[in-house]
Amino acid sequence: PWRAVSMVSVGPDVGEAAPPPPLACGFEVGDKVQYWSETKGRWIEALVEAYHEKDEAIIYDLNCKKAVPADRVRPSPGASQERFQVGEGVEYWSSSAGRWLPAKVLRMYASIGQCDLDVKQGAPLGRLRRTVSNASNGSGVGPTPRRDEAA
Repeated sequence: PWRAVSMVSVGPDVGEAAPPPPLACGFEVGDKVQYWSETKGRWIEALVEAYHEKDEAIIYDLNCKKAVPADRVRPSPGASQERFQVGEGVEYWSSSAGRWLPAKVLRMYASIGQCDLDVKQGAPLGRLRRTVSNASNGSGVGPTPRRDEAA
C-alpha cells in the first residue's frame, strides 16, 4: 500500500510566495488514480479533479469522491498499461495550462509509466488520452473538440 510522505513547512524567502506543498505521490489534476473505498472494500478507478492541504496533509478531490486522504490514493495500474505508439497524436493534460493540449509521442518508457512528448518530457501516461480524431480516422492531426469541452 501507498503511504503519505510527511510534510515539513519551510518559510519562503522574503518577497517570494511559498511553493505549493509536495504531494504524496505527485498526483496532479487529470491524473488517473485509484482510491481505497472503505465502503466497498476495494480500490476504485478515479481521476484527480483537485488537491489541497488540510491540517498539514494532502487531500484529493476525485471525480467519484471528494476529500480523499493521500494515503488512500495510488497510481492507476490502467494508466501505465495503456499503450501509445511513437508518432501517435494524443492529448496531454497540462496542469499549468489547465486544459488538454495536443501532443505527439516521441519516446515511450512504459516500464516507468512515462513518455516524452513534443510538449513535455517525462509525461506520466496517466495524463494522456487518445484524440477523438486519432481514434476515429487515424490522422492524429490535432484534437477534435469534445462535447464536454465545447466553448
